[in-house]
Amino acid sequence: MASAPRDKVILVTETPNGEHFNVMPAFWGTPEGFTEPDWWGTSFSLIGRGPLFDTPGLRSKLIAITPLCWRPVPSRASEPIIKRMRKQDGTL
Repeated sequence: MASAPRDKVILVTETPNGEHFNVMPAFWGTPEGFTEPDWWGTSFSLIGRGPLFDTPGLRSKLIAITPLCWRPVPSRASEPIIKRMRKQDGTL
């Protein structure tokens, strides 16, 4: 994680319980209400609008994480995922 950029959203892998691995978008920063910068992951649901991504039907939630490794977000990755999630939800 030492080589991870701290000025953009990246994909990280973390394992909160030591058994299951999660891959999620993450960023380095200090969200409102916190005093120290840290890594923050985002969890998504299909209800309302979220604080990070102003997309109708997609809500994000911040999660404090300890990432193990990282990769850049692939270009044009988010649009197909959002369309697929909306299609499954019937909002597309």
